[in-house]
Amino acid sequence: MNTDFDINLVLDELRKRNKIFRNEDDLKQKLRDVIRDMYENTRIETEYRSPFDVRKSIDIVVIRDNEYYPIELKYKKLAFKGIVDNIEYNLSTDNAQNENCYSALKDVERIEKFRDNEPLFKKGYTIFLTNDLSYLNVPRENAEYKEFSIHENVVKTGTLNWNRETPKKGYEEPITLKGSYTMNWKEFSKINDEKAGTFMYLVNEIDK
Repeated sequence: MNTDFDINLVLDELRKRNKIFRNEDDLKQKLRDVIRDMYENTRIETEYRSPFDVRKSIDIVVIRDNEYYPIELKYKKLAFKGIVDNIEYNLSTDNAQNENCYSALKDVERIEKFRDNEPLFKKGYTIFLTNDLSYLNVPRENAEYKEFSIHENVVKTGTLNWNRETPKKGYEEPITLKGSYTMNWKEFSKINDEKAGTFMYLVNEIDK
């Protein structure tokens, strides 16, 4: 039985069980199942609403030994159709990549806020899973979303803003990160050699 909660061990087990997911809810359920199987005497809350931020729930909060581990998930897809492990999948493309990058870093900011307001916080995580490998690419110098890019090896810290005057509604606010986070992508699964056949994931750890 595992003692300390370790998201990397959880993701290693998840990769063994699943190569692909239908949608973000499917990913959330499968991740929750793995955590439940790996860690006894652990409470797992989904769509957790904290008293200090009732506007937006946390996807998963793992509560173990009276310590809180909040987890935010993103699953952004490129169109894929095929049979994987005897199950048929027909994924549609999630557009708005610029805003999806913003949302990924907004998750980090949200976990930092959770940490700063929850005395029982132990460690937090954000997870971004995708088969759209354009997220790993360095943006153009004048790209509107440059400060929100989550390309390989970029470091994110401080206040981040759009390189445009009128951001889309719901994405207007700058993001401020107290910590420093290096985007380190890893392979989750390789289904085939097609454009959408490889899934990559990004984990950011938010420390106490």
